[in-house]
Amino acid sequence: MKAAIIILSLFLPFLCIKDVQHYTPTKVIEMINTWKVPENYYKNLTNNLIEVLDRYVFLDIIKNPKQPFPDYHTKVDLVKELKQLGNQKYDEFYKFYQDLREKTNLAHDAHFNTKFTSPPSQETQIDLSTLRMIMPVDYKIKKENESINVYADLTATSYVTQDELIDLFGLELVEQIRAAETKQIETIAGEDPVEYIANFGKRYNPMRNLHAGFSYVYNRMNGMTLSSFPLNANELENIVIKYKDGTEVTFSFVIIYTKTLIKMFAKANSLFDAKEFEQFLKVEEDTQKSEVNIFYALDRYYKIKLTTEKPHFNKKLNEEIKWDYVDESKGLKCRVDNTHKVNVYYQNTFNFDNMENYYSTLKSCLLLFDKNSNPIVIIQDHNGGGAEEVTFSMQELIQPKFEIVNFNSFRKSKQVKDNLDMIMDKKQNLTFAARYHDQETCTPFKNSDQMFEGFEIEDFGDGVKHVHTKPFIMTVIRDFRAQIDEMKKENE
Repeated sequence: MKAAIIILSLFLPFLCIKDVQHYTPTKVIEMINTWKVPENYYKNLTNNLIEVLDRYVFLDIIKNPKQPFPDYHTKVDLVKELKQLGNQKYDEFYKFYQDLREKTNLAHDAHFNTKFTSPPSQETQIDLSTLRMIMPVDYKIKKENESINVYADLTATSYVTQDELIDLFGLELVEQIRAAETKQIETIAGEDPVEYIANFGKRYNPMRNLHAGFSYVYNRMNGMTLSSFPLNANELENIVIKYKDGTEVTFSFVIIYTKTLIKMFAKANSLFDAKEFEQFLKVEEDTQKSEVNIFYALDRYYKIKLTTEKPHFNKKLNEEIKWDYVDESKGLKCRVDNTHKVNVYYQNTFNFDNMENYYSTLKSCLLLFDKNSNPIVIIQDHNGGGAEEVTFSMQELIQPKFEIVNFNSFRKSKQVKDNLDMIMDKKQNLTFAARYHDQETCTPFKNSDQMFEGFEIEDFGDGVKHVHTKPFIMTVIRDFRAQIDEMKKENE
């Protein structure tokens, strides 16, 4: 398989931050560094990570990757880097974690992440991924008269009350920023504003493309976690914005617990449901397999909530729009619009907790649409992505005579084989029941031994070889197609 997701969860049993407070970056880092780790902790930790990395499909490839452009991909031997890291001496945990994140980020893979969590038995302790760095400004880039200008708006005014902002940053600073929102910025922390954004936490930016890296930080700078961007205190405090008119504003980030931020959201909007949003945020991060900007997630949450829960009206006819079928998560719904003679299909996610209910609703939509010859209008507003089997099944809706088939392979690895053994033994759902097929016989593999009978070797030069299984067919909807065909016959 040409993709891999690795999340390393490690106990961090020292950090206690009450969910009713916020802290300076200096204070939080000081608290982190009070933890005294056991002897050989760092070496054991990196050895465990190396063992997990055995399943990482790109582990060999990134040693000498093929370059689409000169020096586009970073050449890195992750095992070697991590062994060196484990042998170093550290007086402070935070410095070790910074180096670990920097080393693993050499892969430039947004799906490859490390995450330190507290033991679940200790409820008052938290993990670094719930510590969010909040600043009082949101940078806005505008093209004006062939020039690129940067502005700083007061942050999150749509999501939290002004009283909350004043509590976090002080009345004087809030008023200074609001008064300067129309002023063009000359420098941020002594740098050109665009360069400052591009360089912010660059050593932790998972994107290899410069433009993608810029967008990644620009869209996440406010609200990113200490887990993904473990910056130094001096990078987060006493930041000076100098405007082109000579005036200045100085601010510092605050570190705040995610749940505290969510409580602030609840105070600002009666439509907001804190528990529902926490679950929504978890699904978003599970779907994208990476950190999600909390403000963008909140914006998506409101848009989906308005789309799925508020009545929709046809303004011309002044009547409520009703859907024929809606799945339990309200992520999928469909209807026949008899006025305009179209079939309407709406889907705001490719990630569903209850796949059985999703497939049941999808079948109902397909059979509904088959009763007429109307064109299908597909609405994908606010879709955050998700599982490939869901995207494939939607494509079946669009082009039912075309079967979606992928060819994949796995890296030769004991870790991979052990995982496949576990998955194939479960035989728990449609996804895996129809997923792996021998490309020569087009029949499902009975066990992982059959998949690992033969290997192919790709030579990447300089002695680097990638050994993987022979390509197999991955078709996730063959059984689903058969069920649909059977249901169509029954309804004829």
